[in-house]
Amino acid sequence: MKYIVTIAAVLIVLLALQACVSKMSKKQQMEMKKMNHFELGFTDSSVPPPFHRSYEITVSGDTIHLIVNSYGDILVDTTLNAPPMVFDTIQNLLLNHRIVFKKKISKKEVSCTGGTTKYIAYRTPNLEEGMDGSIYYCGGKEYGNIGGDLSLFMKELEERIIPDLRGIINETRG
Repeated sequence: MKYIVTIAAVLIVLLALQACVSKMSKKQQMEMKKMNHFELGFTDSSVPPPFHRSYEITVSGDTIHLIVNSYGDILVDTTLNAPPMVFDTIQNLLLNHRIVFKKKISKKEVSCTGGTTKYIAYRTPNLEEGMDGSIYYCGGKEYGNIGGDLSLFMKELEERIIPDLRGIINETRG
């Protein structure tokens, strides 16, 4: 009998934990399936120009546009062919890493300067404004309106759509 009570208690705790995990709204799920434009970006922290590298990746149709910059100086501006079924890959990774867009945070909540920012956005034919969000990493804290594991999502996506991204960025350092 006490095993049944223990198992029931464990199941209740697991269900409660599952309810606390951020879930993608039905609207986000439906719109994501129609995605036809995706953006991903990284804004580096404030470091000397030889070390500062920010980048933007835009996926539209069957192309990927990559821009790498250092404080606005464009170091790479190239267009690549997107891998087959790129939007399916993006959608699956968004779901796998539980990426959700939450209510925007107030600037008052951010009490740190000098960090890095990661952002993503996507558009669909029916969603003119689209879905977008960012996380600002500073002082060991995260500020932003994205739930889920954005860092792992970005790492896996970059590896799948631009496998040599790190090499391209490193080449800009001379």
